[in-house]
Amino acid sequence: MTRPYTKEEMRKMFLDVCRDTARYWSKVENRTPQEMCDEIVDLVEKWLPEPQNASGSQNVDIELLVDGFNHCLTKIKGKLR
Repeated sequence: MTRPYTKEEMRKMFLDVCRDTARYWSKVENRTPQEMCDEIVDLVEKWLPEPQNASGSQNVDIELLVDGFNHCLTKIKGKLR
């Protein structure tokens, strides 16, 4: 059974991906800075969790929690672009 990653493990994995991407883009020619940034933003978006769904829940607290979670994801994605 796999265990969840710790905060430090996730941080390290995320930074490794960013570092590898920066190395890749430093070797690619004929790319604009905007194209390079777009690629990095796409990778960051892939790291974000998927929106949740509380449909069918009989618990109002759960529905409010999920709505807040999804709202935060929307704000984060909006600030990336």
